[in-house]
Amino acid sequence: MRIIWCKNLEDVVSVAMGHGWLLHLQMDGRHYYYVYAGVESEIICIATRSDSPISARYVTIGDEGELKTSGKPIMPACARIVEVAEDRCFEECVRSSAQA
Repeated sequence: MRIIWCKNLEDVVSVAMGHGWLLHLQMDGRHYYYVYAGVESEIICIATRSDSPISARYVTIGDEGELKTSGKPIMPACARIVEVAEDRCFEECVRSSAQA
């Protein structure tokens, strides 16, 4: 599996909205938001890092391209933020990419 690092959280949320969830993992004092996506015959991880967490349960992209958050589902489409306790595959990929 490979990770594609995005500069903007909005880009990751845009992909996550198609899946209905956005994974959130806190590791080593940083927050990682990511989603797994199947592309042709490969699973890739689209991710971004943040120093601070999103304080909401749901995210979407507004009409102006801005990130919108809420404690309740946002219609017509949104992604639920799923708090991940452990994702060994993602954690190993992050650590190996940080060493490269």
